[in-house]
Amino acid sequence: MKRLAIVGVVLALVGLVLAVAYWPLTSVSGSQLRADEQGNGFLGYAVGATITIHERIDNVSYAQVFGPSVTVLWMHSGDPNNPVPVYVQGDARPAITPGETVYMPAVLEKTVLGIEYWQVSSPSDVHAAWPVDAAFYGALGLGVVCLVADAVRNRSVTPQG
Repeated sequence: MKRLAIVGVVLALVGLVLAVAYWPLTSVSGSQLRADEQGNGFLGYAVGATITIHERIDNVSYAQVFGPSVTVLWMHSGDPNNPVPVYVQGDARPAITPGETVYMPAVLEKTVLGIEYWQVSSPSDVHAAWPVDAAFYGALGLGVVCLVADAVRNRSVTPQG
């Protein structure tokens, strides 16, 4: 195999693995959180546990009552009538729009009443997912381009007749 073909295969395989497996292996979706919710808690998670959430935002709400402001990100859960709330300390509205897919680290907290909820410490911890996804699909696409370029370059034309 030529170098260009080897580079193409490596890039295509790395891009494919990252595009297909990275988010499911390293993060939790809104539907997984909804499935793990049991009463006032989350099954399988201890208070203080940190996870990475990767999901589309259905809605954003903001409140400031007698103290620090809180932005509530309503994460897509598969049921439009039952989104998963994630609380962000501070005003995250300028950086987040409904319909956007984001990823963020969240910590499981517990209220005095025993209700568990997911909290993000700062609006700067909420990131758009498209740059990461673009890098994954870009590696895959570049690998395919390298393979096609190598195939076209090495194509031999046989004379007819």
